[in-house]
Amino acid sequence: MKKHLLDLAYRAEVLFSRLQGIAFDHPQLNGEYRLIRVLRSVTKVAVDAGANRGDWTAELLRQVPSARVVCIEPEPGNAEYIRSRFAAQANVTVEPVAVGGDNGKSFFLPEGGAGSGLGHVVSTAYPLSIEVPTRTLDTIAKERDFSSIDLVKCDVEGSELPALCGAECLFRTGAVGSMQIEYNATWIAPGHRLIELYEFAADYRYALLLATPLGFMECGLYGIGVEDFRMRNFVLSREDHIHLLKPFPPAGRARVETIRAATKSASTTTKDGRS
Repeated sequence: MKKHLLDLAYRAEVLFSRLQGIAFDHPQLNGEYRLIRVLRSVTKVAVDAGANRGDWTAELLRQVPSARVVCIEPEPGNAEYIRSRFAAQANVTVEPVAVGGDNGKSFFLPEGGAGSGLGHVVSTAYPLSIEVPTRTLDTIAKERDFSSIDLVKCDVEGSELPALCGAECLFRTGAVGSMQIEYNATWIAPGHRLIELYEFAADYRYALLLATPLGFMECGLYGIGVEDFRMRNFVLSREDHIHLLKPFPPAGRARVETIRAATKSASTTTKDGRS
C-alpha cells in the first residue's frame, strides 16, 4: 500500500510539474512555441541564441515567414547545418560565435557532438574544447543596425545571465520586446542563481514571467524555494507585450514564495517602525 501511495504521489508531482512547465523540454508543450505564436503579430526581428540545429528558427519562420532572424551558434557543425538548412532564405543569418557578457574569445566544449544541444562555454580549456569568438547581443544588434529586437530565445547552457549582461544597452533603452531564457541545472557550475534574473528584471523594469503549457505566469517575489534548477523557460517582457501574453497571477511555489517574501517584508517594516 505504501509503495502504491508513493507511486501515486510521484505521478501527481510529475503531472503538476509539467503543468508548470517544469522539467519539460518539449517546445510544443512547455510554452516555448506558444510564445512565438502569441507574439507573431509584433515579431519582425528575432535572435535565436543557442540555435543548435535551427528548430526554433524554423518554427518562428513557419509562423512569421518575413521575420529577420539571427542564429547564434558556436558549434561549427551546427552553424554549418543552419546555413545549409536556411540557405534559400535571405532573412536568416548565422553568427558562428558564443553569446556572452563581453566581446573576445572563450572556450566552448561541444559536449555530445553536433545537434546534442549540450555544448557549453567553459572557463578554461578542456580536452576537446575549442576556442570560439564571443559577442554580446548589444554588439550583434549594433553591427546589424537593429534599432530593436522583438523576440530573443536564449538557451545557452548556463551562460544565460552573461548573455543578459551583454544586452544591457538593449534593455536599458527598451529595445528588446521579449526574451525567453532557459533555466536549468547548467546554472549551478558557473554559480548563477534565479535571484539574479529577478533583480535584472526589476532593474530594467521588465516583467518576469514563467512559460507554461497553460500560458504565462507572473513570477511574483523571489524566494529561495523557487531555486530548484529544474528546467523551465522564463520570459522577460516589455510592457507593451504584456497585453498580448495575458499573464495570470503566481501559482504553486511562486505563489508560496511571494506570500512568504511579502510577509517577511511587512514584518521587517513593522519592527523598524517600532524601533
